[in-house]
Amino acid sequence: MAKSAKRKRASAQGLRETTGTVDTVKGADGWPEDFPSPRRLAVAALVLFVLGVVLLRAADANALLWLKRLVGYFAGMPDPMRLPFDASSWDMAVIGWCLAAGITASLLHPALGLAAVVLFRPWVDAVTFPTENIFFVWLILLLATLCCVRMIVRGEPLRAVGLSGLFTAFLAVCLFTTFTSIQFGASFKALLVWFSHLLVFLIVVNSLRDTVSRRVLFSVFVAALAIQALYSIVTYYYLLPVLRSIARNPAVLREFFGTDQLTPEIADRLNKNRAFGSMLFPNALAAFLVLGIPCTLAAMIPGWRAFREARATTTPAKAGQNRIYGAVGLFFALWAVVGGMASWLIQFPLRYHESMGTPAWYATGALSSILSAGLGLVVALWLAYFLARYGAAYTGAMVRAYGLPATAVLAIFALLLTYSRGAMLALLVAMGISWLLYRGRVPTRAVATAAVLIALVAGAGLLSLSFSGLPAVADSAGVKDNSAALVEAGENVSGRDLLNPHTLFLRFAYWRVGLRMFLDHPLTGIGLGCFGTAYPVYQNPGDPPVREAHTSLQVFTETGFPGGLLFYAFWIALFLWGARCILREGDRALRLTLAGLFASLLAFFLHAGIDISFSHPGLCLFAYLMGGLFVGHATSDGDERRASAGGARMRLAVLASLLFLIVIAFGASARAFSQDLSLSRMTLYRMDDRINGAVGQQLATMKFFAQQRDRSKGSSPRTQILLRQVLDLGISLEDAAKLGTLYVPIGDGGRRLRRLRSGETVPDNAVLNVRYPHSSYRKAVRAM
Repeated sequence: MAKSAKRKRASAQGLRETTGTVDTVKGADGWPEDFPSPRRLAVAALVLFVLGVVLLRAADANALLWLKRLVGYFAGMPDPMRLPFDASSWDMAVIGWCLAAGITASLLHPALGLAAVVLFRPWVDAVTFPTENIFFVWLILLLATLCCVRMIVRGEPLRAVGLSGLFTAFLAVCLFTTFTSIQFGASFKALLVWFSHLLVFLIVVNSLRDTVSRRVLFSVFVAALAIQALYSIVTYYYLLPVLRSIARNPAVLREFFGTDQLTPEIADRLNKNRAFGSMLFPNALAAFLVLGIPCTLAAMIPGWRAFREARATTTPAKAGQNRIYGAVGLFFALWAVVGGMASWLIQFPLRYHESMGTPAWYATGALSSILSAGLGLVVALWLAYFLARYGAAYTGAMVRAYGLPATAVLAIFALLLTYSRGAMLALLVAMGISWLLYRGRVPTRAVATAAVLIALVAGAGLLSLSFSGLPAVADSAGVKDNSAALVEAGENVSGRDLLNPHTLFLRFAYWRVGLRMFLDHPLTGIGLGCFGTAYPVYQNPGDPPVREAHTSLQVFTETGFPGGLLFYAFWIALFLWGARCILREGDRALRLTLAGLFASLLAFFLHAGIDISFSHPGLCLFAYLMGGLFVGHATSDGDERRASAGGARMRLAVLASLLFLIVIAFGASARAFSQDLSLSRMTLYRMDDRINGAVGQQLATMKFFAQQRDRSKGSSPRTQILLRQVLDLGISLEDAAKLGTLYVPIGDGGRRLRRLRSGETVPDNAVLNVRYPHSSYRKAVRAM
């Protein structure tokens, strides 16, 4: 009875914290004690605002080229001064400001540092542009370093040791399999990304101990969900026709689909009107939406109750110093964010109507900028007024009360526009199971038995399909007219399309290939992140090209049986422990919050069974972030004491080891990134486009030198090559001059050449005539 009473008292306290009453906010003017002062936040917001204006103005004048050259020098670029003078500075301005914002937020508070990652992460597609994942890895490494130092200084105990141990063991297996990987570089970079996922989980669980911090992070996640849903709706109506017009370009097809030909399968996919947002794939957007919809719906009722209570108990007061500083900081932050969003959204109608020959009246000349700045100004002034007059608790409750329902409507509508059947089905199943848990009608043993049965049935089904006599899937299967033509207006998805099992048959082909890879490498796998590399070797004739297995079972293929077992052990343990927490929670409001988070995680996990969710670094990061939020809400003080893992010495040893690994990861990631930075010629946005082109050019240059070595056999009569291609290979200008004679074009046509004079500046279009083929080949090999 005593334990039950104690549990009820703890649940009541959890209700007060969860619903957001003033009891949880103990600082002056309703400001949370653990957060930095409003004055510091206001100064940080003002500095970032001014920095953004300065960087954008400098980028407009292309005045950041010197900074690119400086960074290129430290990155080991062969000749950073050879960066073209007309190179754009916009990428340096945007990436530099985002990194500055993330670092500043991390220094202020862990919740704010993660909030920056949450806001920026959806806008960079982690599959199409994997090199840019390193920016987020760096922010997470920095934030984890600060959190470890903070825990050591404060003497805070570790939480969720069992789950963290399973995740760490999985990463240890991934590290071991990296050395047996079929492509070490790909596995090495993928391991860095997975290590950042572990750090995100640890940061949320161990550093966001108070309800206010978790609420701030969750609110920012909901804001990111709303922005992504709104953006996907706008692109659905305005961007799809533009996308179909550029998809006829063979270079675009090679980049996104791995083929030069517009096949009927690709044309059918592009012709279908499906929302995709900034994630470029409808199913990726759907996975992000199902991760946010259940927890947003579950937070609506406590959020409205908190606002009703705050409205009844809060009276207007004279704005104190803290409120003034907080209002100023909020004003500049919101003005920048909302104004930027408004400008972006207005540009879509502008471009769409211009392509139709009728520009929109509100998107012409300076009116577009005035409208964007005005809308941002109105929203920023509105919320800053409430913060200054009513305080942080009231303003936060008001934003949650009105923002959560609006976000839920936008997210559900965007999910319907994706037409992702797997995501919708996973969402319904997860919400049904979570509702039963909330009502207390599902025993934990039944949940465990069902999970085991589902895993066995899924495995048996995959095994049988892999060895079945199903024919290879042809490109035209499931396509209405076997046509490779693109329709500018697109085609709406019909009921017949939703019932078409063609995409399921495609997944059968991927799963068969993945199983054969696993059977060839059952213990170590082919290597983390190497499915796309090995796929062409294992695929059957007629199987479509693909980079991912479209199933969470891909982890068995890439890390072998030990890695797959530990990966699933983490998630099954999380779900079983989470189900027990929901069933044992006595307070309805807190139980509803836990059920919503549980439904979000379960929906994501179920959808990942037939899609790329766990192979998508951007989506995977949010899954472990939401898992950390669930554990943080469900862990009570007693659980924390039991999870302290052996006292101060053990805690210090664990945190010191983690800091050591973070330092190693920093150095390793910097070394890998410097090579990619050099290959991209200091392009910081969509780097992989430039990297792929640079690698292809380097291979062509190497082929030229190899032919020069054998030209005595008559294989290559051509002896001239552009000097910049030689320098891009890594050969210095002095060494290149020793390999032959330098010539410069005469006139604009460049067909006639003259010898470079002594002391004359070497132009960018100079030509090298190779005189010493064997030494040239050796130089090229050493440079590569």
